Amino acid sequence: MICWSGHGRMPAGDRHGWNSLEGYLNAHHGNMRDVQDTFVVVDGVEIFVSGPEAIQIEGRLHCRGSLFLDVRKTLEMDDRRRVRTVLYSYHAGVSGEPERTIFRYDNAHPHPSHPDAHHKHCFDFRTW
Repeated sequence: MICWSGHGRMPAGDRHGWNSLEGYLNAHHGNMRDVQDTFVVVDGVEIFVSGPEAIQIEGRLHCRGSLFLDVRKTLEMDDRRRVRTVLYSYHAGVSGEPERTIFRYDNAHPHPSHPDAHHKHCFDFRTW
């Protein structure tokens, strides 16, 4: 099941536009500090340079209540050390055997009925 999430083109000056690498990392680390120990139990997300113009953010956040969030992002970087997200996937679920997906937001693949690639995959908790 695919659910249109209502995302459209991002307006100029939006937080998803170009940002300084330092500002992006400061915002990321600040947001993680805000949820550390209150919701996020283990931060398994790593940030690494994957090429001269690309940064990867990947890993799993283990959260209270057996919840998890898998994060996969690709940032492009310009010659002024500014970054912006070009590909992303946020996959939320419940840990266990088997793991159960709750939803996933991504722009990894287009859908003909959507105006752009941003969308949400919804999963029926009764059938998984």
